[in-house]
Amino acid sequence: MTKRKSSTAKTVATQPFNASHIAVIQAVVDASVHESEPVASEPHKKISRWGLYQFHFQDGTRLRHLVGWGGNEGRVSTAVEVLNLESMTATTESGRVYAMVGPPGWDSDATYVMGVWMRVNSVLRHKNMTKALMRRRAAVVVGEATANAKCPVPSAQRE
Repeated sequence: MTKRKSSTAKTVATQPFNASHIAVIQAVVDASVHESEPVASEPHKKISRWGLYQFHFQDGTRLRHLVGWGGNEGRVSTAVEVLNLESMTATTESGRVYAMVGPPGWDSDATYVMGVWMRVNSVLRHKNMTKALMRRRAAVVVGEATANAKCPVPSAQRE
């Protein structure tokens, strides 16, 4: 079924966006991203279609965060402090424990949240560390690095 064009269609004059239009749009976009529930009310969280990213900040600090689908929304964790490669869990700076469910992946909502989060937190650049994490996990699974299954992640690194 197709829709027939109306012969009475009106032409709408279009004007380019100006700075005030862009500011309003940006405010709406930023307002759509919010902080997570307090850790006390949500101490454990499953995250799917996840990835581990290292973010480089203006002060030279580098921190690693999980980015993925948190069940009902895209999510960026606080900085990862400890990764357990056997159980595929991560304990973050806030104290929340994330269970990485399923294989790593990509999620459009999480990518959107990450973009807003990067702008708000003045991130200069980022690097996807997921493949490196999975290589290290493969070594743990085959028993080469069982002693290193729990990997402390420095909370801040300077370049």
